[in-house]
Amino acid sequence: MPNSPVCQSGPGALMSYNTPIDQQWHMPHQQWQGEMPGNKQPALGQAMGGGMPAAMLGFPPEQAGGLLYGQVPVPNLHHPLVGNLVGQDKPVSGTAPEYGSSSSILYAIDGSRSSLPSGSQGATGSFRRMYASGTMGSMGDPNMSLGSRSDYAYLGPHPVSQGAAHSVESLLEMIAALPPHQDSAQVAGPALQHLDSSALAALMKELGRAGLFKRSVELFDFLRRQTSPEYTHLLDIYTYTTAIAVCSGSQQLQRALDLMAEMRARGITCNVHTYSALMNVCIKCNEVGLVQQVYNQMIQEGCTPNLVTYNTLIDLYVKTGQWQEAIKLLDKLEEEGIQPEVRTYNTIITACNKSGKPEQGLKIYERMVAAGVKASATTYTALISAYGKQGMVEKAMEIFADMVNRGCERNVITYSSLISACEKAGRCELALQLFERMHKEGCMPNVVTYNSLIAACSHGGHWEKAKECFNQMLQQGCRPDGITFSALITAYQRGNQWREALQAFSHMPSSGCHPDSVVYNALLEVCWGSGVIPIQMRATQIWSLANRSGHFRIYNQNKGDPSVHQHSCVVFTTGAAIVTLLRWLCDVRHKIGHDATSLLRETVVFCLQKGKASRIEQPSSVICEAVRQLLAGHGSPFTVKLVDSTTQLEAPSSELAAWLRSPAFTALSFLVHANSVKRLSVEQLVAEDVALDKSCTDALSYVRTYEQLRGYHKQVQPNMHDPLGATNRQQLLDLALHYGNCFRFQPETCYDAWELLQRLLMAGASPPLGASGGQMWRLMLVACMMIASRQPAAELPGNIPTYDVVSLNTGYSAETIISTEQNIHLVLSNDSSAVSALRVCQVLLERLGGQHQEARQAQLLTDDMHGMLYRVCCSSTMFRVQPSLVAMAIIYCLRSKRGLVPLWPSALVQLTGIYDPTVGDLGLLLEQLMPLLGVSQQQPPAPPAKPAGQAAPAAAGSSLPAGAPPSAAAAAVAAGGDSSPAPALATAAAPVT
Repeated sequence: MPNSPVCQSGPGALMSYNTPIDQQWHMPHQQWQGEMPGNKQPALGQAMGGGMPAAMLGFPPEQAGGLLYGQVPVPNLHHPLVGNLVGQDKPVSGTAPEYGSSSSILYAIDGSRSSLPSGSQGATGSFRRMYASGTMGSMGDPNMSLGSRSDYAYLGPHPVSQGAAHSVESLLEMIAALPPHQDSAQVAGPALQHLDSSALAALMKELGRAGLFKRSVELFDFLRRQTSPEYTHLLDIYTYTTAIAVCSGSQQLQRALDLMAEMRARGITCNVHTYSALMNVCIKCNEVGLVQQVYNQMIQEGCTPNLVTYNTLIDLYVKTGQWQEAIKLLDKLEEEGIQPEVRTYNTIITACNKSGKPEQGLKIYERMVAAGVKASATTYTALISAYGKQGMVEKAMEIFADMVNRGCERNVITYSSLISACEKAGRCELALQLFERMHKEGCMPNVVTYNSLIAACSHGGHWEKAKECFNQMLQQGCRPDGITFSALITAYQRGNQWREALQAFSHMPSSGCHPDSVVYNALLEVCWGSGVIPIQMRATQIWSLANRSGHFRIYNQNKGDPSVHQHSCVVFTTGAAIVTLLRWLCDVRHKIGHDATSLLRETVVFCLQKGKASRIEQPSSVICEAVRQLLAGHGSPFTVKLVDSTTQLEAPSSELAAWLRSPAFTALSFLVHANSVKRLSVEQLVAEDVALDKSCTDALSYVRTYEQLRGYHKQVQPNMHDPLGATNRQQLLDLALHYGNCFRFQPETCYDAWELLQRLLMAGASPPLGASGGQMWRLMLVACMMIASRQPAAELPGNIPTYDVVSLNTGYSAETIISTEQNIHLVLSNDSSAVSALRVCQVLLERLGGQHQEARQAQLLTDDMHGMLYRVCCSSTMFRVQPSLVAMAIIYCLRSKRGLVPLWPSALVQLTGIYDPTVGDLGLLLEQLMPLLGVSQQQPPAPPAKPAGQAAPAAAGSSLPAGAPPSAAAAAVAAGGDSSPAPALATAAAPVT
């Protein structure tokens, strides 16, 4: 024995016994039972008197003195199999052996043994014959049929059962029924002497399969402590190999290595089954580096691998993504004449799928068919996954149909793979059909199924279906994971459902899920894209949370040009890019405020980079254009350009510092502070947004009914005759604003009166030509203003001037004004309601959260909006055009001028039902208005001059007094007049006199 390869040291040896016996590593048996060394019980290998032939243990005679049979010391392990697995001269107590370069895991012997599972009671698992005819060939074969009692050693009478006979099956049931605290060796140990080693191996294996790993360890360690030949004959290749195999279930790699070393010490030669079992333990313990070393050691010792060995190696390649090595191993099997089994092919196909090489997996299937190996359910599932990754959903469905025709069982993995294939191909409806069929077949979906289904609904734009699937998942009791929430929030983002996305995000912590970069990018995109100011404020808070979690890190890249101060961040969506930019700018402004020298370099550069491919990423050109519009609209000094998919911003340091201190940036940075939103919970924020949405929707619905019943046009009519003409229009509009100033009317009242005048023109009212005609136009305007001032939600009763005051300022007598009002009611059939485009503009701004705007920003928007509306009203081409359509065009131009991206936010999409404002009726109107207003989407110009004679603008929001509710603008529109159908007007109405 000392000269055998087993006992040699060096590269070819498994163990070295050159260390004196008093320095050999000893492992107390109690540590395998979960007991600590401090119990001071006799340790395995201690000298207890007596002796045995040294050759049986593999020790030199001079080192074997005083060793009792059964008290076997475990030698030092220093061999190429595990590197320097156990260091020299390391005591047992308090110090655990460490792995060398082949592993980074420290296995604490006492710690791992103290957490052995106690097993389950009453569950004996399947019962199969493990060892037949003294061989190991059937060990662990899951296809072995159920065995009978005659297949196993039959037990005669023994003291424990008081003469009753026991089979291995009865022992298994008896051990499974023991209470956790009772040692199974005390009960069943005496009966083991009547078993042969094959039956004992079967018992140990079945205990492991039943989850009773501790019981299996207890029985085998009981045998290791025995000295009587009645027990020691059971310690052979069968039982040791089984004991090593059981270690895979409890992931005890150190014990498996110790048992192999002990086998050699007892003179038991390891065979291919022993090595295969140890390789499997290494894989289960995630020590993939040791698997190849075990295999190499087996080859060096002249042991020929079998199919089980090769299958274990293929499992290793699957775990490490080495699909090429797996295919090479299949080639080697065929070269050696070993027929691969269906499991072999299935594992390699799975390895190719996981490595992103589904086309290679399909080639393996062709080889499998050529070899005459019958496909299993696992094969079909792997093929479906391969075709799905290739985007060949029809081929995947053909495989599924063949699976059904052959009567092959479809399980949850099959359906999950199919639904995942549909998701990648964008076949949402097919995924839902498969999900329904899955339910009909009684197959219960799991979290993977729901994740694929929700993702399929997301790709198909069906956020309602995604929400329905998520709710069904919760009702079923299936716990969502991070992938579930990622797919769900992505579905909400694509459906512009910011409220749903915020609520789903708020539920993630309670579900034990942590948001990833996909969740944060999608959430910031949907919140910013809403255009609602409170929601955008919440987006900046979410960014801070993400940044604290390691996302949206802003990196300093000042290592290059010493004259450039450069930072960068990785983003996927426009919303994430804009919020990141705002937070960075605010941070730079804060640093400048505390240290004016923080920007000493000449140039500042900020780069928004794209990370690895993501399912939610937006084109770099879209992100770059949005950032350019935002900065240009706020007068920033940045030059924005796209460089290799990176949005690069560059500005001189001095100009940037001046801009950050200017009011132009303040009007943008107020979103970051979010003081009015910080105190609101998600539920409060959502409730407020829902109420505001309903109020504005009702108001716009009234406006559209008003327009439909009063003969407005949806489009600009090129040849439409304007009775006023361009010159008279501007003069009358200036006069209306002048009268409004004199009477202290709100601008809304002035534009309502103007709209009422347009209705008179649409009804055919036309004063005579000449000087008297001009006087009649002015008189009609004064009468319209008095009628408009008395509309609900227009002017407070105390603010409406008396007729004497009006007469004093206009030169018309009270009787003449009253008479003209009566004639107007007559022409309009007593329907004198009017809703101006200005009121509709205020409803649209209110929907976007105008009441949360910083005061100066609100004033700027109001100035711009009044200026644009003035120009539109002076244009003859806008005669008879719907006020709501005019208002939408003005809001679009206003946001384009101010760089408020998105120019047409999703809140307005939902409110108006117009997805793309650049097409359809609104698109045609924009073609007319944008040149008129001097607005360009590519280069927002400087604000136009304020028109002469325009009244001082009111604060943005409602025309009602302070203290009015947030929906005041909507209420003012809804209260504008009766929406009942107006009687038909005569084709030639009588002139107003």
